Amino acid sequence: MTREGVTFSIDVPTPGWTSNGSFLIRRPGDPGAVFIFWPNPPDGAYDDPCAHLYTPLVDPSPIELAADITRIPGIDVVEPPMDVTIGGHPGVHVAVSVPPGTDCEPGSDVFYLWYDEEIGGRWADTGTTVNAWIVDVGGQLVWFDAEVDAGGDPPVEPLVQHIVDSIEFE
Repeated sequence: MTREGVTFSIDVPTPGWTSNGSFLIRRPGDPGAVFIFWPNPPDGAYDDPCAHLYTPLVDPSPIELAADITRIPGIDVVEPPMDVTIGGHPGVHVAVSVPPGTDCEPGSDVFYLWYDEEIGGRWADTGTTVNAWIVDVGGQLVWFDAEVDAGGDPPVEPLVQHIVDSIEFE
């Protein structure tokens, strides 16, 4: 897979995952999971997710992007921004949850998190946890995130972590 001119590979540990052939892999079912490998990092997080209002970041560094996510009104911070190493490169990880009942349109179960001027907004279903990783690969930022359903048996989080741990940049 190539994003922002950076080529990398992943290992998907179990059967049942599907791909759109471009930027997304999904594990349907209960619990479900979705990985999105963005073509470029977002421009920032929503200041008002329901009104789709945002302010572009002046310094879109990994730590500032992660910190911006923690300031989204209505979300719960599950894991604050922390330094990580992925595929031998420095990065930042942050995890947030979207509590049930925080949907912007009653009955929609959708809540907007961050945006990109070229692609549009990233939304998540209420009741899910979204993990985001921002990795600096030779000065180029690579962004990917995983949305995970809460609960379930067996839990899907170890599968998500396996995929992250398997990433190798070429």
